[in-house]
Amino acid sequence: MRADQAALIQRLDPRSDPSEGVAADLGILPNALHVRHHRARRALVSLLFAACVICPLESFMRCACPKPPAVDKARRTRVAA
Repeated sequence: MRADQAALIQRLDPRSDPSEGVAADLGILPNALHVRHHRARRALVSLLFAACVICPLESFMRCACPKPPAVDKARRTRVAA
């Protein structure tokens, strides 16, 4: 994944920066930002699929791969909420 794509995902997804402000910072129109964000997300999905060789097609959301304890704890907390 390119560095600019990673930075874009970090600004728009977890932090939820306003897209108009991000577009202005980059000097592009909001529609162009939407296209770049879409392409960045597709690149991220490709990386995720490449990282998991066991279950990306059949059960990606129900992955049986061993996880660090923090991941299982976060998953249990989310389900309980």
